[in-house]
Amino acid sequence: MNSRPDPVKLRRLARRLRLAVDVSAGVLVIVAALAVSLPASMGSITIHLRGGGLPRAWAAGLEVFIALLLLAGLVELHRMFNHVARGAAFTLTVTRHFRRFTLLLTVAAAGNIVLPWLIELWLGYAAGRDATLSLRLDDVFPLLFAGLFYFVAEAFDQAAAFETDSKAFI
Repeated sequence: MNSRPDPVKLRRLARRLRLAVDVSAGVLVIVAALAVSLPASMGSITIHLRGGGLPRAWAAGLEVFIALLLLAGLVELHRMFNHVARGAAFTLTVTRHFRRFTLLLTVAAAGNIVLPWLIELWLGYAAGRDATLSLRLDDVFPLLFAGLFYFVAEAFDQAAAFETDSKAFI
C-alpha cells in the first residue's frame, strides 16, 4: 500500500462516494414512497410497514418521518463529500457535515424505537386499553452504531479544530 497521500485519488473517491450517496437517497425516496402509497396487499405481494403494530396510517406517517430524517442525513453526507471532492480533506466544515449526518442517523434510529412506543401509548390511552411495548434486539443495533458514529464524528471535529489551531500558530 502506498503510504503517500494522493489528493487526486481522494477527490476521485469523494466524487464516487457522493454519487453513491445520491443513488442511496433516490432509492430511499422511491422505496418509502412505494411502501406508503401502495395498498397493503396486491395479489401475492403484501407490504408490511414496520411500525410496532401500529395502524397502517400511523405506521406510514412514522416511515415518512424516519425516511425524511435519513434523507436529511444523506444530504449532509453529500455536502461533506462535495467539500472533499473540492480539496478540503480534513477541515471543520467537512467534519461538521459528518457530525450532522451522524446526529440525524442517531435521531432516526432512536425515533424508530421510541416513536412507535409513544404512538402506541397514546392510541391505547385514547381507546381506554393497555398498550403493549416491546423491544427487539435488531432495533437496538442501528442505534448503537449510529451513536458510535456520532462519537467518532465528535472526535474528528475536535481533531480538525486542533489541526486548525495548530496551523494558526505556525
